[in-house]
Amino acid sequence: MTVVVMCDGAPASLKAAGWAAVPGNLMRQHDGEQLILVHAWSRDAALRPTQSRESPDKPLPLDDAHSLNRLPLSQVVKGTLETITESKVTRDTLNYKLETMILADPVPHLTFLSAAPMSQVSAKAPLTKKELAVQQKQQQQQQTSMPTDSEVEAVARDAEKEEAQSRATAIALYAKERALHHHAKTILLGAGNSMDGKSILLGLVAKTVLRDLRQTNILWFIKNNGRAMRPTTAMVRYVVVLVPASNDAQALERDCSVVQYALGCRRERSMDTVSAVLVVESATSPEEVERYSQTLRAMLQRSTTAMNLQEADDVDAEDPPPPLASPVTHAPPSLEKNGVTPGEGTPQEAVVDAGEPLPAAEEVDSAAEQQQWPEVSLCALRTTKQVAVVTAGNAAGQVVKFLQRHKTDIVVSPSTLPEELHMALLAMSKPHVLIVPLAEPAAAGGDVVMAPPEEKKKCTE
Repeated sequence: MTVVVMCDGAPASLKAAGWAAVPGNLMRQHDGEQLILVHAWSRDAALRPTQSRESPDKPLPLDDAHSLNRLPLSQVVKGTLETITESKVTRDTLNYKLETMILADPVPHLTFLSAAPMSQVSAKAPLTKKELAVQQKQQQQQQTSMPTDSEVEAVARDAEKEEAQSRATAIALYAKERALHHHAKTILLGAGNSMDGKSILLGLVAKTVLRDLRQTNILWFIKNNGRAMRPTTAMVRYVVVLVPASNDAQALERDCSVVQYALGCRRERSMDTVSAVLVVESATSPEEVERYSQTLRAMLQRSTTAMNLQEADDVDAEDPPPPLASPVTHAPPSLEKNGVTPGEGTPQEAVVDAGEPLPAAEEVDSAAEQQQWPEVSLCALRTTKQVAVVTAGNAAGQVVKFLQRHKTDIVVSPSTLPEELHMALLAMSKPHVLIVPLAEPAAAGGDVVMAPPEEKKKCTE
């Protein structure tokens, strides 16, 4: 499978490259697969070599759009390639390609020039009284029509926003074009969020990609503060956010395909989990919620059973374990010195330092349960004084707050969710966001690698 990563030198962008490069994650095997790194840059950034001399070893603290626009091409390429080559696993086995595009020069900002008086333009004979009156009237109109300083600043801000949006659109279209060229369905990019006081500002490129590509491509928005993907990462928690639709007979089947895609993202021999959160709107009927809950719960249970059976078959195929009477030699010496019999206790107890009290089994199970999402959770939206009929769009903040109950690494959602909810998910500080388009991924772009290991079953009542 081919994966496209949009690179801009930001910390989140570098983390996105790391997510895509690790074998066994997005690319199940490096042999025959390809990672496409794309970067769009401008001429003015290339003409600023002093930018990289200011603090060459100091990383950017935030994905600030103004700072990133000034990054020279060499710095972006160097940081991206270092992310891939710093690991021996990716350096020796990954087939990757870096492609760049130079953006068109921006259109100069409009400036207000005062019109020259008619006396300077024309060198005719002295004006008559009538012509002089017309000239004075025109000069008065010019003086009254001259913009104020605030109006000039407003026009300049609008021109700057228009230029930034034009740049973001060009970058998004470039990524889409390269994905089509390489027959890639999946695109990864950094979310590009930055802080403004206590508020989180969404990256303009990320918002543009979300609006323009979410119906056609599988989009991974990687956060700088989110979980990093390494070959040794043991667990990734996927939470699928769905909004049941009572007036759409095909909605459940489409939503099941999104859950199925999330199940296919689990890595082999890992502890990755997939859970579902149903957002219950005011207009959602209880019968539809129950139908969704039962279908998804049965689907997730079947997947867990199939995964356990597959792992059991893999264990049986390996060398047989030693007899029960043989001594266990892998226990830490600190436990033996403290009177703990080797081979006893939970895995959590095996990593406790000497002298630290061991937690009770009930406490360990309770702590693990608090960190874990149930198979299916219901997020019932509450009405407020301002909003009598709540939807996933006008109550996106309630959904975000609900997702903070348990640890979440990746929030998965269909492309049919309201744009307001997608924006709210992107604004979360840590969880990465995965958006799956309506079309079945395996049938749209050849991403058969992402298909779940268990047999696909149609979602019905």
